[in-house]
Amino acid sequence: MKTQKTLIKLITLLVGTALIVSAPLNHADAKDTPDDVMTAAKNTSNKISPALLVLQEADAVMKKMSEDRKYAELVLQAANKKDNKALVALFKKYAPNSEIKILETSDFTVKVSFTVGSAKVDLCGSSSKGCAGGSSATVSLTV
Repeated sequence: MKTQKTLIKLITLLVGTALIVSAPLNHADAKDTPDDVMTAAKNTSNKISPALLVLQEADAVMKKMSEDRKYAELVLQAANKKDNKALVALFKKYAPNSEIKILETSDFTVKVSFTVGSAKVDLCGSSSKGCAGGSSATVSLTV
């Protein structure tokens, strides 16, 4: 359920970003050509594709952790040992295209970064309120 809410927030963020990026198209200059429109769209698409992939992979890891008790046990064991290499290996199974960095694990709060190309998503998930602003989950997308 939390994963769905997070995904909805991310989709809302992406749509908002797309609207901001496309806003200048609403006020085209008389000198603009169809090629200018196509270039703007290509530039945006080049950012959106890796963003979608990194979001899908991060979501796959979080879904697996939320739905598979055995997987959650393995993640907890690696986190308790502070074995970031083992955590990355566990996450990499469900995020094969992402560069993964473990930023922090404690009390069960995990902060992890997934990067695909120019897109990066930083996630924090906590069983309490261990994320920014006393939240139980935060997601930050950079394209």
